[in-house]
This record gives sequence, C-alpha cells and structure tokens, in this order.
Amino acid sequence: MSADKSTSVQLESNTIDSTYYQGIYLNKASGRIESNTVTKCGKYSYFVIEITSDFNYPAIDTIQYNTITGNGYWQSPTNTSTTGGWGGIKIDGYTQAKINYNNIYDNGAYEVVNNVAASAVTEQDAKFNYWGTYNNSQIALGANPKNLFKVYDKYDNSSLGFVNYGGYLNAAYPNGVPSSQSVTGEVSLVDRLGVTVLSYETGDSVYVLVSDADRNVSTSASDTLTVRLRSDKETTEEALVLTETGINTGIFSAYMLFDETGSVSADGKLQVDRGDKLVGRYRDPSDDFGNVANETSTSFYGLTVINGGSLLGNTTWNTAGSPYLLTGDITVPNTVTLTIESGVEVRFTPLTDDLSSGEDVNRIELIIEGILRVKGTQ
Repeated sequence: MSADKSTSVQLESNTIDSTYYQGIYLNKASGRIESNTVTKCGKYSYFVIEITSDFNYPAIDTIQYNTITGNGYWQSPTNTSTTGGWGGIKIDGYTQAKINYNNIYDNGAYEVVNNVAASAVTEQDAKFNYWGTYNNSQIALGANPKNLFKVYDKYDNSSLGFVNYGGYLNAAYPNGVPSSQSVTGEVSLVDRLGVTVLSYETGDSVYVLVSDADRNVSTSASDTLTVRLRSDKETTEEALVLTETGINTGIFSAYMLFDETGSVSADGKLQVDRGDKLVGRYRDPSDDFGNVANETSTSFYGLTVINGGSLLGNTTWNTAGSPYLLTGDITVPNTVTLTIESGVEVRFTPLTDDLSSGEDVNRIELIIEGILRVKGTQ
C-alpha cells in the first residue's frame, strides 16, 4: 500500500503467509493493523511489516492484537544474525507507531527496527507485547530499559527514538500478564480549561495538569502530588501541590500566579519576565518500567503570538510587544510595509506552519511582496 498523500488504511483479521517480499507495506498512509496472523513473510530478506512516511505527510500507525512470528529470511530459519536487514516490524521516515498487545517473536534479525529520528518522534510505543522466550529472558536480566539484541533504536544509534517495550507480557497475548502495571505520568502546562498553552499572557496564571493513574492511591478521597516550576528569571524551582480532580480519576491539577515584579524565591509565585521559558517538572516515582523518572513540560510567558496570514495594513513590531512568536507564514502584500524596530526579537515555532503553505509547508516563512524595514542599532 503506497499513497501520494496521507490516507487511512485498515487491515483486520487476515492471515498472511509465505510471501517473497513484505507482508504489509504502508507508505504515507496511517494504518490500523489489527488481529492478523502474519508468518513466513520475506523469504530471503525484508521485514514483514514496513511502515514509512515523509516530512510533509507523517503517518500514525496502530499495530495491535496481531501474531507476528517467523518472518524475515524464513527460508533459513536457523539464521540468527542480528545484523541483517530483515525481521518483524520496520519503522521509517516520520512515522509514529503504537504497537500494543501483539505476539512478536522469532522474527529474523530483529523484532522491531526504528529508523525514525528522535527529533521527529522521541518514543515509539511498543508496550504490552509478548516478545517470546529469547527476548523476555534478556529483558528479565537486570534493569530496564536497555539495549535489546533484537530491537534497533536509540541504544544502537543515539540519533534515533526509543522503542518503549515497558509492561511486556509474560506469555502470549491474550493470556499474558504485563510485567509492570505502572505507567509514565504526563505533565502539561495549560490554561484554566485544560488546553495546552504556547505562551501565557500578562495577568494569566500557570495551570498545571498531571495524568498518572499510579498516583490514584485512595479509593475514598482525592490524592495529591507535587510539581515544580521554574522560569528563566526564577531558576530555583517553586513547589506546587496538585489535587486529584475527583476520586479515582488519576488526574491532578492546580495553578500558580505569575509575578513580574517580585524577586523572592519559594514564595508561592513564579517570577517571570517577558519572553521567559517556563518549565514544569514532575517526578514520577514509577514509570513504564517501575523506575523513578522526571517528566517535563514547557511553555513561555509574555510572547506576542502572531498566527500565519497576510498583513491587512502597515504594521510595526516594536519593543513593547517583543518578543514576537510566529506560528505560520506571514505575507506582506505589495501595498503594505512591515517595520521591525531596533531591539525587537522575532521567534518562530520549529518545524511547523499553521497554514501549511509557502515553499516549505512545515517551516515558517516571511513572504515579502511589499516593503520590509528592519531597523538595526548601527
């Protein structure tokens, strides 16, 4: 299956057996591959499932409830090399995969190969799978996560994303039990409605949201946890206690006031200047592998956010509004002048364009058809 642009594909309840090439190949197509039995695919090489996409058309693929075994160089089942280009699942390009509750074992050189850069997708979700006797024995030996012989990811190439195999099953699905029931918590800096904030405005408060089912301890009362906040101005972290939003929700929230004029640490307010980066840090006592982990979320304070579009008239970006944050292409029409005064800082959201336009649909551009005046200091 190959698509010129992003499309959706569903492959469900099939038996795929004894192919010369791949069993399933998706290119720029977000697919749901579910409840299939796939074996003996890739007679002399290849991966049974190859999913790929590109920068302009990234894909999100879900692979669940499948049995994937005996694939990749199946003509030579005694070949146990871990250097060959064959095996179970291969993830390429800008693809994000959710690989859960599958039986993935005894496939060629690798069970999973992740060739997606960490800068594109930090982590591929491969939790709650049964990996077979060989892989489970290695996982059980010592601390996790670690470099698994038959999983290719950041442990083999530091520029790649991590294949998260947490909560691996102790026997084949659907009978296997997860090795760990804990999950990694998520922290977000949001507004009062729970929406993620790119930049807080003057007069706002910073609202913090944590989702972590493990911290729901009491069955009769709301639990609490602590998140720590810092800014470029106040680098010593302020502690903020979050309360569960209801009994047994596993979701916690609280807010803290900003202070542009203060300078006292640990006073229950977060000192900030315009343009400051904000960091919220949550110390999770038990992540996907049962380890202590620090989860973070970032935002900004006091930026003037400029959405993509055409200027309607002569416009000046001045120091009173600085820093400016552009989220999409800005066009200066041929009858319009854009003036950027001395000392003004202009920032761009990385690898995104809210208009998906211009020469590069994933990067922000200033398109000057009229006049651009940039006033320097000399």
